[in-house]
Amino acid sequence: MPRVRMFERNISTDDLFSAIKVSEIIESYPDDEPCPSLLMLGFILRG
Repeated sequence: MPRVRMFERNISTDDLFSAIKVSEIIESYPDDEPCPSLLMLGFILRG
């Protein structure tokens, strides 16, 4: 239910994609199961 929490926190899908575009990869977990994952840091600015 990650999307439910996202919308509870008033984070839109566009906000998520914007943050990913300018994010920095902090750590990579290539051996995670069932698929590799990343820890990313990204921000968006709201007026």
